[in-house]
Amino acid sequence: MATYQTVTNEDKIDAAPFVSQANETLRAAALLRDAGLAADSATRAHQACIHAERALLATEKRSPQDVHGVHRMATLHFLQNGQIPRAHLAAVERLAVLRQRADDVPLGRVTGEDAIEAVAAAREFVAAVETWLVRNRFLEPTS
Repeated sequence: MATYQTVTNEDKIDAAPFVSQANETLRAAALLRDAGLAADSATRAHQACIHAERALLATEKRSPQDVHGVHRMATLHFLQNGQIPRAHLAAVERLAVLRQRADDVPLGRVTGEDAIEAVAAAREFVAAVETWLVRNRFLEPTS
């Protein structure tokens, strides 16, 4: 069943909680990276991106149930059409693969370098989402 819904000017859209959660999760990813917990850092970096994608989807009053649905819908509505620079699509998908390796593959090795790259990619994606949300008046600019 489709989750399409018309959003009008009267609708209150609050993307801020998702952005806040994305930034908090990104902070956790950096702390885990610095503590030498590369696999956990990569997992948190990817989750930060999912929270940011949820912020985007909130602007259309969409709320898919799981991580895969969130990413698929955000890709269709924001990443493939250039609203968010397309380069981020490949980065978020690389993070998903890294997360799967960290979480699901026995003896899946995630290196410190992987964690450094994961946090950097997630930070860039979250920043791009925040920029889009501010530009489109779904989020107040930070000072």
